[in-house]
Amino acid sequence: RVETSLREYEAVLQANVLIKEANNLYNEGKYPEALTKYKESLAVHSNAEVENFMRHIENTLQSADIIPTANAIR
Repeated sequence: RVETSLREYEAVLQANVLIKEANNLYNEGKYPEALTKYKESLAVHSNAEVENFMRHIENTLQSADIIPTANAIR
């Protein structure tokens, strides 16, 4: 159980580093790159809040015709 908890903790830490990088990209207006980095974080550790934020970004970009629907990242 301790090893499992430690692995989970390490995954959360690694995902948080990726989320911070994604946030920086987002704040710089690099939305497609931010989406890619958010997706990387989800591969390390699932996070419903990140998934919801990604959907929000995708919907906003699609509404502005910045990314086509077929390229939406899921």
